[in-house]
Amino acid sequence: MQRASADVGFMFIAYNLKRIWNIMKTKKQTLFRAINIGMLSVLDFLGVLALYSSLYQKKQIAM
Repeated sequence: MQRASADVGFMFIAYNLKRIWNIMKTKKQTLFRAINIGMLSVLDFLGVLALYSSLYQKKQIAM
């Protein structure tokens, strides 16, 4: 009987570790997505700024 209760204890530990792992994995993915979205927004802004700058320079040269 003592061995059976130890096995049940190991099953509970394994189950809880798996739950913790899944929670951490989800939070890591959420953080990664937030960083990606933030980086893409910055890169998009810089791209638009560079395009506007090049168009403005071409306009200055044409005048």
